[in-house]
Amino acid sequence: MARAKPSILLDENLSPRLAAPLRPYCAGVQHIHTVLPRSAPDGDVWAAAQRLGRVLATCDHGFLPRAAFAPHTGLLLISVKRQSLPLFEKAILRALQRYPRAATWADATVEVREATVRRVVAAF
Repeated sequence: MARAKPSILLDENLSPRLAAPLRPYCAGVQHIHTVLPRSAPDGDVWAAAQRLGRVLATCDHGFLPRAAFAPHTGLLLISVKRQSLPLFEKAILRALQRYPRAATWADATVEVREATVRRVVAAF
């Protein structure tokens, strides 16, 4: 039986150009600007990810408190020092290759750094 892949919502701090190389690893990839206007408040971005059932991929550490206190569809936090499209792509792919099943993302925060991928699941 095939296992479902995660669906990703890219935050505005990530380029929409990341969607194409991620598609083979995801059930779907969407950029936030296809759902909400530019500079939408973080609360609206978080709510959109939950409503769409997508893991929110972001560089914004401000989403950590939202992921810590309520059930959610998943948070992929990219914490790389140098910010570039190839590094973001590599970081997201590392996380998706390590956690390829959608079920592993529920209530989980996955942080990708240059050398590590760490997953924390909140207990509610």
